[in-house]
Amino acid sequence: MAKDKKQRFYIISALVNTKVDIKVLSQRLGLGKGCLRMAPVEALGEVLQVPLGCVTPFALVNESARDVSLLLDQG
Repeated sequence: MAKDKKQRFYIISALVNTKVDIKVLSQRLGLGKGCLRMAPVEALGEVLQVPLGCVTPFALVNESARDVSLLLDQG
C-alpha cells in the first residue's frame, strides 16, 4: 500500500514480473515527483484491517478502506 503527502492511500496491483517505478507512477497520477511512498505498517491495520503481508484488493471490502484507491496494472 502506498500513500501520498495528502494522506490518500493506494493499493497498487501488478503482475509479479512488473517493475513499478513509484516516481513515475507518482507523476502519472499528477502528484509530482517523490510525492508517493510506501504507507507505514500501522496503516495496514488501521485502514485495511489486514496484517503485513496480507494486502490484496479484497481488503477494500472493509468499510475503513472506503477512501483507498485501487491502481491496476494493465499487464
